[in-house]
Amino acid sequence: MIRRSRKCFLLFLYKKTSFQNVEMIACLIISSFEKAVQGYLYCASFNFLEATKKGELVMRGNKRVAREGAFAALLAVAIWSPSFANFSYPGCTDLAASDFKEIVLVGRSNSVNGITPLAVDANLLEPVGMYVHKDGKVYWAERTTAGNSGVQTGVGRVKVFDPTNNSVTTVLTLPVAAGVASGQSGNSELGLRFVTLHPNFSVNRWAFIYYMPRTSATARGVDTMRVSRFNVLSSGMFDTTSEKIILKMPWNPGICCHQGGAMDWDNKGNLYITTGNNAENSDGYAPMVTTLLGSTGENKDRATQDNQARASNTNDWRGKLLRIHPDSSSKGYSIPAGNLRARFFELGGAWVVGQDTNKILPEIYSFGTRNAYSVSVDTINGWVTNGTVGNDQTTYNASRGPAGNDEFDINTKPQFNGWPYFVGRRRPDPAGWDSSAYVMMDPAVGTTAGYTLPRQSMDSVYNNSPNNTGVTKLIPATDCVLPESKQGAWNTGVPAVFGTSGGTAATTGPIYHYNQYPNSAKKWPPHLDGKWIIAESARNHVYIATPNSTGTAITDAQVIPGDATVFRPSGSYGIIDMKMGPEGVLYIVHYSSAYFQSAATTRISRVEYQGSCTGSSPVLSQRIKKDPARGVLLSNLDHGRLTWPEGMRTAEIYDLHGRKVWTGGRVDDEAASSIPVDLTTGIYRAIFKP
Repeated sequence: MIRRSRKCFLLFLYKKTSFQNVEMIACLIISSFEKAVQGYLYCASFNFLEATKKGELVMRGNKRVAREGAFAALLAVAIWSPSFANFSYPGCTDLAASDFKEIVLVGRSNSVNGITPLAVDANLLEPVGMYVHKDGKVYWAERTTAGNSGVQTGVGRVKVFDPTNNSVTTVLTLPVAAGVASGQSGNSELGLRFVTLHPNFSVNRWAFIYYMPRTSATARGVDTMRVSRFNVLSSGMFDTTSEKIILKMPWNPGICCHQGGAMDWDNKGNLYITTGNNAENSDGYAPMVTTLLGSTGENKDRATQDNQARASNTNDWRGKLLRIHPDSSSKGYSIPAGNLRARFFELGGAWVVGQDTNKILPEIYSFGTRNAYSVSVDTINGWVTNGTVGNDQTTYNASRGPAGNDEFDINTKPQFNGWPYFVGRRRPDPAGWDSSAYVMMDPAVGTTAGYTLPRQSMDSVYNNSPNNTGVTKLIPATDCVLPESKQGAWNTGVPAVFGTSGGTAATTGPIYHYNQYPNSAKKWPPHLDGKWIIAESARNHVYIATPNSTGTAITDAQVIPGDATVFRPSGSYGIIDMKMGPEGVLYIVHYSSAYFQSAATTRISRVEYQGSCTGSSPVLSQRIKKDPARGVLLSNLDHGRLTWPEGMRTAEIYDLHGRKVWTGGRVDDEAASSIPVDLTTGIYRAIFKP
C-alpha cells in the first residue's frame, strides 16, 4: 500500500514472521517515487504478536537504506501462508491423500483394515489417553477391563509400545471403579483415564496417572478422582508402592460420564489437567436446577443437576482446566504464576472488590467447561487447546436455549469458557440476550412454564446459585473459536464442514509447527505449518483448522486430505486422542465404534508423510550476523519466501554493509522462492534482474 504526498511516500510492507505473527514494516521514501531505483528509505517495524502480548505497539528499529542499481527493492521476507483450499506450498505438489500412510503400531489382530500391525495385542481394551515419549515409546491408558458388562469394578492398565523391538508391555495395573453407583449396574466413563511422563523423566522417572480408585475387590469408587505420581523402575514397570497422590477431587460416581481427565505439559514443566463437570444431562440443555425436587434417593442431591455448583463454581475442581507445577515437595506441586486467580486481579474492580478471591482454587487455569475430554498445549504460542464434548439436545428451544454444541477452544490465557450459561458462539441476538445463552430453570415448576429466569450476558456473568461456593461475579465469557452444533448452522459461525446433523465428540490435537522438528526426515510437510489438527470422533472425520495470529478466531476449517482413506478408513471409528510425536508425525488412538468396548479396528497408529516436499532452502553463500544496535526487521524462521516481481529471473541479496549474502534464480515461472534459513533478522537489499 502506497500513500503519496508530494515527494514523500509511505510504504507499508507486511510479512509473516511465522504462521501466527505478522510484522508491519513502515518505510518513508524520501525521493521521487518515479525514480524508485534511487533514494533512501527510513523504516520501522511493528510486531503485531508482541503488540498483542504487551498491549502496545513495539518499534523494532529504524533504518536508513540506500537504494541503487538496475532494479532494487527493500526485501521483506515473508513466511508463506498456504492456500488452504488446495493445501498448496510453492515448489511442491498440492497435498493429497497419497502423501500420507498409516502405520498400525498396535492392533487386536494380524490385520486391521488390511494393514499388518507392528505388534498384536488381543487384549487391547478401551485405550483412551496417550503419551508419546521422545525416545519413540508410546504409552497409553486402558480405561477398564470391565468393558460394557455393567459391573461396578474393573482393572485399569497402562501399556507401552517399544519401537526398538515392536513389543507391547503392561507396565501398570490398578483396581478402578467402573460402575455407575453402588447397588446398580451400568456403564460409565470411570476408570483409568490418562497417563503422561514428566518432561524431565530421564532424571526423575516420574509418571502421572488420572484415575478413580476403588477400595476393595467389590466396592465401587471412593467418590474421588485422583491424579497420582508413580516412580518408573529401570525395568520400565511402574512401582505401585511409590504412589504419591497429587490431586484428590470429589466426584459423584452415580453420574455416568463427563469425566475429562486429559493431561499435557508446557515447556516450563507445568502440567495441564482437564476435569469433567460431573453433572446430569438436563434434557440435553444446561443443568441449572438450584433446589431440591425430592427428598429420597438420587433426587436428594440436586447439585448434580446444577452445574453452577461445579463448572462455573471457582471453588470446585470439576468442569475445569487445571495447571500445576509438579515438584518433589511434600505437597507434590506448586502453583505457577498467572492462573485464574491472577486473572481476576488483572481485571480488578468489581471482579475483586467485595469478593473473596480465596474462593478461587489456585490450581484452576480456566473454568466453565462441560467435558473437556482432550487437551493439547502449543508450546510455540503458549496456547492450550481443548476439545469439549457438548450437550445432547438437537433442537433450539426458545424456552430453554440453544441446541447442543461441542467446542474446540483455545485458551490463550486463563478464561471462562461459559458453561453452563453459554455454549458455542457467544454473541447477542437482536432480542438483546446471547443467542448461545441458556435459560435458568425455576425449580418450583420444573416444566417449560417454569423456565422464566433471565439469560446471562457474556460480559456480565453472575453465579447466584445457592449451590455455588465460589465467587459470585465471574469474568466475562470467552467466545468459542470453533463450535459445532447438533442443529447445523443455526448458530452463526458454525463451519459448514461439520455438517448439519449427527452426534458430536470434539477431539483436539496438536497445532503443527514444521520448524519444531528440524532433524526429522519423516515430519509432516510445510503445507500444514501452523495448522490445528482436530478430529470429530462421532461424525468420524479429521480436520485441519487455521487459527488467527492471536488464537482468538479460526479463519478456515477443512477435512484433511486422506481423511476417508488413511485417517479413518471404512469401518474405523472413534479417534479419541492425537499427539505429535518427536519426529513430527501424528500418533492416533482409535477407540471403537461403540462406547465402553473395543472393536476390531481399535488400534494405536502413526500417520507418516511420504510425499516429496521438504521445504528446502537455497545454500547460503555467507552467514549473516545480526546487528543488535540497529534492531531487526526480518524473520530468521525457516521457509521464508522471496516473491518475484513480474519479468524478473534472478535476485541478489545484500546486507547493510553491501556484502552479497545470497544469489538465486527463478525456476520456471514460480511466484516465490525459498530464501536461506540461515539469514538472521535484519534489513536487506534485493536487486532483481530479468
